Amino acid sequence: MAHLTDDELMAYAFDPAAVANRMAIDAHLASCASCAAEIDELRAGEKELADPITWAITEQDDRNRDSLRELAAQAATEDSAAELLLADLIASPVRAAWANLAQRRKYHTAGVVRRLLIAAHDACEREPLDALTLADAAIDVAERLTAYASTTVYELRGHAWKERAIALAALGRYDASLEALHHAEREFRHLPGAPLGPAMVQHARAIVYYERGELARARDLLSESAATYNALGEAELYARARHYLGNVLYRQQDVRGAQQIYEESLAWGENENDLRWVAHAHRVLGHCAYQLGNFTAASMHFHLSAKQCRELGLGAELTRTEWGFALVLLGTGKYEEALEAFKAVRDDFHRRDMLTDAALVALSMMEALHALGRFREIVALATEVAQTFTAAGMITSALTAFAYLKEAARDGTITTVKISRVRDFVRRLEREPAIIFSPDDNHD
Repeated sequence: MAHLTDDELMAYAFDPAAVANRMAIDAHLASCASCAAEIDELRAGEKELADPITWAITEQDDRNRDSLRELAAQAATEDSAAELLLADLIASPVRAAWANLAQRRKYHTAGVVRRLLIAAHDACEREPLDALTLADAAIDVAERLTAYASTTVYELRGHAWKERAIALAALGRYDASLEALHHAEREFRHLPGAPLGPAMVQHARAIVYYERGELARARDLLSESAATYNALGEAELYARARHYLGNVLYRQQDVRGAQQIYEESLAWGENENDLRWVAHAHRVLGHCAYQLGNFTAASMHFHLSAKQCRELGLGAELTRTEWGFALVLLGTGKYEEALEAFKAVRDDFHRRDMLTDAALVALSMMEALHALGRFREIVALATEVAQTFTAAGMITSALTAFAYLKEAARDGTITTVKISRVRDFVRRLEREPAIIFSPDDNHD
C-alpha cells in the first residue's frame, strides 16, 4: 500500500471509526513509520487545539480544526459514494461505457479517482486492457477536478498517469508506457516534499527497461527506487523493487546475486503471510538452484511452490512450477521421464491458450529428444508448433525460428546451442513482436 493521502491521514487521525478502509490503513500504519508519525503529529495538534489556552490565542485555530474535520469527512463520504457510483461499471469495464463519464459532473470527485486507481491496479495482472480503460478514466476525471487543493489534484493525476503506464507496459506498448511515465513525473514535480511518487515512477520505468532488455538502466533505477522506499519505510514497495532487481540479475546471468535477493523476498512473504508471494519466490528460487546445478534444492523449492499454488488455486502458476520439475528431470539425465512431464505441461498450456509458453516447453522437449538421438521427433515437434501458431493467427518470426530447427534436425546439424538460441529469441519475441529471426546470426 502506498503512503496515505492527506485526506486519509486526516480522516483516520480525527475519526478512525468512520473510515471505510480502516483495516487496510491499520495494517499500513503497522509497517509505515512515516505515516504513523504523521498521524501522531495530527493528533498532537488536535490535543493542542483542545487546550483552552490555545483556543484563547486566536479564533483562526478554530477554523483550521473545523476545516480539517470537514476535509476528513468529505474524503470518507466521497469514497463511499464512489464505491456505489462505480460498482456496476467496474464490474464490466467496457471502454464504450466510460466514454462520457468524465463529462458528467457527479463523477468529478477525488473519491471517484481513488476508486478508479484501485480498480486499475487490481485489474492489471488479470486484464491489462481493462486496467488501461480504468486508468484513462481516472486521468480524465482528475483533469476536471477544480474543488480541491492543488496538492491533492497533482497527486491524483500523477498516480493516474502511473497506472496508465503500468497497464501499457503489461500490454507490451513500451514507448507509450514511457510517455505516460513522463506525464506522471511532471505531475509529481509539483510535490517536492513527497518523494514517494517519483520513486514509484522510477520503479515503473525500470520495469519497462527490463522488458525491453535494457538491463543496466533497469538495474540502476531499481536500486534508486528501492533505496527511497527503504528510507520512507515502505516495506512492501521496497520488497517488490528488490525482487525485480533479482529478475534483472538473473537475466544478466548473476544467478547467485539473484538467488540472494529472492531469499530476501521469500523471507518477506513469509513474514507478511503473503502465500501468493511465497509461491512465486519458491518458484524463482527453484530456477536459481537449477541453474546452479543444485537439483535437490531446486526440487524442494518447486515442491513448496506447487503446494502453495494448489492451496491458492493458482492453476497457471502451478503449471509453471510443474515445468520446473520437468527441467530437473532433464538436468539429471532422466530424459524419458522429462519428456512425459514436459508433454503434460505443454498440454496444459495449450488448454489455457498460453501458446508461447507451450512453444518454450516444446524447446525443452527438443533438448531431451536431442539427448536421446530422436531427431525425427524433433522435426515433427517443430512442425506441430508452427502449425499451432499458424492456426492461432500468430504469424511471427517464431515460424522462421522453428523452421530453422526443423531443417537442422532433418539434416543432423541440430545442437543444444541452436535450441537455446531459438528459446532466447522466442522469449525476446514476447517483448518485441517486430523482431526478425535470422539463421545467419546463429553460429555455433
